[in-house]
Amino acid sequence: MFFVKKLLSELAKIFLSQHRQRLTVVVLLVAGGVLLNHWKKIKKKAGKNWGRVKEAWNYMKLKQMVLNPKNEIKVPCMIVDLDIFDENIQSLCGIANKYGKSLRLATKSIRCPYLIKRAYDKSNGVCQGLMCYSVFEAKLLYEMYGDAFDKNYLIAYPTLQKQDIECAFELTQKDVCIILMIDSGEHIQKIESVCQEYIDSTENKHEASQSKLNPIRLCLDLDMSYQVLGGLFSIGAHRSRTRDSKDIFAMASSLDKCKHVQLIGVMGYEAHIAGVTDNNPFFHIPSCIVQALKLIFWQQCRDKRQKLIETLQSVYSNYPFDSAAKTQHSHHGHDHHHHDHAFPKIDLKFVNGGGTGLIFLKKNYFYVICVYMYMYTYVCVNFLILGNLEMSCKDVYVTEVTAGSGLIQSQIFDYFVSNNCLPAACFALQVTRIHSPTFLLDRGFICCQSGGFIASGNISLDKQPVTPLSCKNPLFFDLGDPIFVRSAKAGEIAEHFTHYILKHNSAELFLVDQNDLQSFRVPTYRGLGHVFY
Repeated sequence: MFFVKKLLSELAKIFLSQHRQRLTVVVLLVAGGVLLNHWKKIKKKAGKNWGRVKEAWNYMKLKQMVLNPKNEIKVPCMIVDLDIFDENIQSLCGIANKYGKSLRLATKSIRCPYLIKRAYDKSNGVCQGLMCYSVFEAKLLYEMYGDAFDKNYLIAYPTLQKQDIECAFELTQKDVCIILMIDSGEHIQKIESVCQEYIDSTENKHEASQSKLNPIRLCLDLDMSYQVLGGLFSIGAHRSRTRDSKDIFAMASSLDKCKHVQLIGVMGYEAHIAGVTDNNPFFHIPSCIVQALKLIFWQQCRDKRQKLIETLQSVYSNYPFDSAAKTQHSHHGHDHHHHDHAFPKIDLKFVNGGGTGLIFLKKNYFYVICVYMYMYTYVCVNFLILGNLEMSCKDVYVTEVTAGSGLIQSQIFDYFVSNNCLPAACFALQVTRIHSPTFLLDRGFICCQSGGFIASGNISLDKQPVTPLSCKNPLFFDLGDPIFVRSAKAGEIAEHFTHYILKHNSAELFLVDQNDLQSFRVPTYRGLGHVFY
């Protein structure tokens, strides 16, 4: 590694010399050859993966399955291939387990109880707990499956609604570990206030006085945005108001005044890394620059997270946080102990980071070198040794990563270069109009009922419906034929369907027990009558 860095440093000096232009041409030609070779490797890898996908999503077999009158399948419908779904969960768990990390499933990216439970069961113990969008979503999953998820539910976003906090407090007294997200002292004070009001209410006062109450667990959301010039400018989502040490001290001051809350976790989601594709054909920024910037951003994320957690250690020096302690607390805090306001105000049991997009982040020297040559600066070479997945997994401060979209592998996640997951779901639309090619246009069009579903976020070509569909031979389709389309995002497509159709072995329907009956349809949250998002 030292030799590589030294060599690049010398190359940078040459670029600044009088022979810079001549040598630059030579180096760029070499770089072009390396890029071509690297691109061939990517295409070879992608071709192997897509061969597996073509086997699982054979159009003619799917068409026969959907149009078979015995199956009574009505389109639009959502179809999930369980073989690929299982492969994806094993791939994600394999990476986490390789480095001794646990995986927390993000239910927002699935929104189908059966699939959440299946993924958890297929993880062989690597999955420990869920990350839910809503307290009432966590309550539903607990009521449906009991202890199946280790009674461990991290609520991904702060909530200040009285009903949410009261529900979390009630579940906590049943030894269910509901972990509310906070990012400031104001959040803590509001949660404490609602808990105290709930305890003091007439119907709960006697019961509370007769028992020792469990505190509501909290997780502190850290801001991981990339700070430039001391915070004058920043890149990334401002997810939290906790950005530096003084914010930690302010939060700790509020925590000290409370009797019914306990901080047990920290989350630092690197939205500008895990949530930004690095090989998106609809982006105007070259892929090599995006990937290099991601590695630079990751270095600051790691250092920032370490600094803020060390600040927490200095504030509460009496709580354990070392390798042995983390091993003892591998179940993230569902080993409850009853305390009569004698529990430690902070008992850090997990540090959450990452996402599907970050799990596959790898070090790629070539992309970084391309940016350095483009910038022609000697200083840039010093940024070559950057953080990556292996470095984050070896970081003693990170105990778990979160993933969910990779199980479904929606369209957008194809645009992560190192993502090894395969498409596990699609939705079917029926062809309602066919337009043949004309003498002016060598391509025809087919129109489909409903036109598809738009994805949330900024309106861009990778999130818009693509119908009418352009095709060279539209007469290949008959009116009423199904076409199969992937959603841009993994979870929100479930808001359009009451049930998912399960299949395996290419196009065989997969039957599961549903209310003492066997069915290949499993309900989504919408199908169960719930809207959490």
